[in-house]
Amino acid sequence: FSVGDKRFAAGYKPGMDLMAMEGFKLDDVKPGTKMAQLNELVKSTHYAKGVTCTSCHAAHPEKATEHSLKAPVTELCMSCHKDKTMAAHAPAAKDGDTCATCHMPDGQHTFAPPAK
Repeated sequence: FSVGDKRFAAGYKPGMDLMAMEGFKLDDVKPGTKMAQLNELVKSTHYAKGVTCTSCHAAHPEKATEHSLKAPVTELCMSCHKDKTMAAHAPAAKDGDTCATCHMPDGQHTFAPPAK
């Protein structure tokens, strides 16, 4: 349902299958809007392998973190990609760069290989 320009899936709780919610359609989520990351995520190989929003984000964190992340970005990525290190995988990375710097530019949730 909608309230103004905001869309909600009535009755949704973290961990539930959002795609199975009655009345929820990805087509309603437009690029550049708050929920655009969901469209990007569900088209990714990460989603196909079981990664969901709550794999990385805390729905109701006890203490505020940037983007409600459960841990720092690179630590989250390394929890699955154990064979990757910033030093080996991205030797040209600058101080402060994370996995997201290249694989999630502008906050996109496509997890795509970086542009060459």
